[in-house]
Formats: sequence, structure tokens, C-alpha cells
Amino acid sequence: MKVGHAVRITNLSYFNDPNAKKRNKSLVGKEGKIVSITLGIFKVQFDNGEVDFFDGRELEFAEKLEPRNIDLVFVSWQKDGKSVYDTEEGDKLFIGDFHHGTVFKGTLELDEEEASRVKQAWKMGIHPVFDIRIRDDEDKRKNRRDEKPQTE
Repeated sequence: MKVGHAVRITNLSYFNDPNAKKRNKSLVGKEGKIVSITLGIFKVQFDNGEVDFFDGRELEFAEKLEPRNIDLVFVSWQKDGKSVYDTEEGDKLFIGDFHHGTVFKGTLELDEEEASRVKQAWKMGIHPVFDIRIRDDEDKRKNRRDEKPQTE
């Protein structure tokens, strides 16, 4: 969530500043717009002009996101920020679908402001880069087995 987004108040359980006024339970369920964020505290303004402060865990996103069709273009296999093309460990990776220029179709849910920002960046020659990581349950179990017990 960022400044300008519409949010809905879900609870009043987290923001417990002793100097803050007691918040009315009628705020739960109300929608407002984020006007600023400072150190994880969201300043929210409601339609009647009232302003209050909330912990991010007390809010839910209330904007409408629209699916945007995208192309993910594969650039390279990299290790430590450098391509592994034409290396022993990289040779077996570049023979499949993941080679330079391969296009994968996908969908992202973005609001109009974010979609406009990405389009403008492309016009200026600035391109976002994506990483793909697939983790399954077997990986999680393996990581637990590899952990060593702590000793004092």
C-alpha cells in the first residue's frame, strides 16, 4: 500500500501509542485514502475530512486492481550478477526454454497509476527485470534437515 491508495480499516488491535487518542470502534469497516506513511504508520483520511493513524496490520487494500497482460522476456541465467553463458555450469541451462529472448505470457494485477508508470518507463528506455523462483514443499523439508542445532 502506498500514498493515495484506498484502504479499509479491518481492526484497531495494533497501533497502541500511549499519546494517541482512543479510537472509535465505528472506524472498523470504513474506507479512506492513505495521505502519508511514516515509519510504518499510515495516516488515513476519510471522506468527511477526518484523519486518523493506523498500523499497516489494521488495514486492507480497497483499490480495484485490473489484470494487465504482460510478456516476461528472459534475459540470461546469472550467478553473482554475471551471466553463466558459455560456462560449464551454464551450458546445460541455455538449451531449454530459458534462453535469451524467450517470451513467457503472464498477467499482473495493477492499478491504473502503476500501469501508467511502467509504460512511461518503457518509453524512456527503462525496463523492469524479473526473477523467477519456484519453491516446493520438498525444498522446505530439506532446509530443515540441513539446519544444525544451536549449542551454547
